[in-house]
Amino acid sequence: MNQSERRSRIAYQVALQRVGDYGFRAAMTRLGALVVLTVTLGFSSPPWFVWLILAFALFSTYLSVSDNYYTDKPESVTPINPIAAKSLAYSNRTLGLNRPNIPGILEALSYVPLGILGPWLLADQPPAVRLVCVAASLVYIGSCLGAVFGDPAFYNPDVRMPTFIEGVRASVGLLSAGIAAAVILPAPWSSDARWVALALCAALIAVQIRLRETDRAFVLARAFSDNEQIVGRQAITASLHSRVGAPLDALARYITRNKDADPDLHDQYRLLVGGYREVLEQDSEADLDIEWPGVLAGQLQQLLGSRGIDMTFTHPEDPLSRWDRYTATLVLADFAQNAVKANATACTVSLGFDANTMVYTATSIDNGDPINADAWMREGGGLVRLDARLRERGGRISYRTLDDGWKEVTGHWQSSRD
Repeated sequence: MNQSERRSRIAYQVALQRVGDYGFRAAMTRLGALVVLTVTLGFSSPPWFVWLILAFALFSTYLSVSDNYYTDKPESVTPINPIAAKSLAYSNRTLGLNRPNIPGILEALSYVPLGILGPWLLADQPPAVRLVCVAASLVYIGSCLGAVFGDPAFYNPDVRMPTFIEGVRASVGLLSAGIAAAVILPAPWSSDARWVALALCAALIAVQIRLRETDRAFVLARAFSDNEQIVGRQAITASLHSRVGAPLDALARYITRNKDADPDLHDQYRLLVGGYREVLEQDSEADLDIEWPGVLAGQLQQLLGSRGIDMTFTHPEDPLSRWDRYTATLVLADFAQNAVKANATACTVSLGFDANTMVYTATSIDNGDPINADAWMREGGGLVRLDARLRERGGRISYRTLDDGWKEVTGHWQSSRD
């Protein structure tokens, strides 16, 4: 499952809302594992530094329990302990932003000491004591890994993780089990105890299963949410079509007959129809945005897609200013209309923006009939009006024939952005 499939607004919001409950439960699981370690060591005589390792892990988990407990509390309710209060404040600022929090860093520092505790530091203890310590330590480490790679940042649609991090997440179960086996199994064990230790290491694979389950749940939730949006939109667009569609068709006949008498009215009508078509399209795509490329995408779909022309449309992600959007819609719609008239079967439409020169470039490439140079920019034609509009902004319309026989029509203009 790639990042785009996993990340969505609904997944991110649900992940954020469950931080308090999920994180608190996970922290309490780690605390329980440390309690088991403490009780087990209480029946033996470990070296003094073992207690130091355990104390550091307990303090780290205390901060994690505190952070998650107070996450859902009002901002005025904070831990009494000043260290825990500072940790909570930092965690709240970095939540969902792919930044490690203080408890996470401290708990990560406990992985290796706890991992070598049972197999190496307590090698003189009975096998049962050592295996219990191994089991408790692996529960602690597995819980931490689940919390790290189940963080809301992995579902935030505005965040992209490095490829390396995504690769580790995709195989964290096998990696952690392999590393644990490499550290634990070479220790001095009896034959039977080594098999038990191997089984405990293999149990870390469950972390991968847990992450996959969570990812799939969020993907399915997104599909359900999108479908609910579509159902609601269909009710609106059906009503819109029944009330507006017929009057628009009647209006089209009048405006088309008189477009030479009032070309500005004809342009405004094309904008209206493009917006209308775009609204109708929203009942099939939950992520379609009316603001941008909204009207323009609808207009192109109407002109090219409805006539069976294979269309490709690329555009800047950032919204355009009102004047630039209006101009781009008229220019590319005219280019597309000319491709239809030229009997094209394929058309690539694009809108580019050069941030250095603040210039927009609208381009249409199609395999239709060649342009007649004598008829190019005929007096009173639509291209003449558009060319005059672009020249007001330091631009123009031009064309050229490509080596493969396709033709390219280009219009550029200076952006109206401040």
